[in-house]
Amino acid sequence: PVTPQIHPLSLHDALPISTDVWKKITLTVGEETLHGVLYDNETARLFAEKLPLTVELWNPAPGFAKAFDPEGAIPDVDQHTRLYELGGLAYWYDGPSVAIFHSDHLEQTIVPVVTIGCITDDVSIFADYKGSISIALVP
Repeated sequence: PVTPQIHPLSLHDALPISTDVWKKITLTVGEETLHGVLYDNETARLFAEKLPLTVELWNPAPGFAKAFDPEGAIPDVDQHTRLYELGGLAYWYDGPSVAIFHSDHLEQTIVPVVTIGCITDDVSIFADYKGSISIALVP
């Protein structure tokens, strides 16, 4: 029998915590504004308390993800996963850091994370982007 290969884009329903949309967000990346959502989980709610914020991006996994370090750690309250989706926003408690997955070529994330949201627009801008971004809740 052939075991089906699950592509990261199809893992949305397999994520271990709720991916129900809780709040809408915007991300300002250079001159562009991207739209996204935060999911309905405790880690996303605690992250939302830090918004709005402007943060410098760094490159933890070249060709796969950009990350930023929000001020102050969020308590480790949600189930961790290595599943992800293109455009996903994921919190890594040990950083503490938030990853933005701009590619979907890996089988899984490099470290265990909690998925807190997703950018709903094209995320290809992040592949070569260097600098800061701003994130805010949509009123």
